[in-house]
Amino acid sequence: MLILLFVIISIFVIHHYEGQVNPELTYFDSFRTVLVFFLGEYGDTPRTFVGRVLSILLFILGIGIVGTFIGKISSVFVSMEME
Repeated sequence: MLILLFVIISIFVIHHYEGQVNPELTYFDSFRTVLVFFLGEYGDTPRTFVGRVLSILLFILGIGIVGTFIGKISSVFVSMEME
C-alpha cells in the first residue's frame, strides 16, 4: 500500500512541477511517465529539478520492488523443484 501511495503522490508531483514547464501535460501523461520510470525504463527526461530527483527515486524503488517480486517467484519454483 505504501508503494502505491508513493506512486500516486509521484503522479501529482510530476504533474504539478512539470506542468509549470509544459502546460499541455495531462494526468495521463504524468501517470505514463511515473510508470515508465518505476519499471526501470528511460522515458521523457523531466525538465525540473524536482522531476529529475523524483525520477531517480522511482528508478531505485522500482528496481528494488521488481527485483524482490522476481526473487520471490524464483524461490517458489526452486522450492517446488527441491521437493
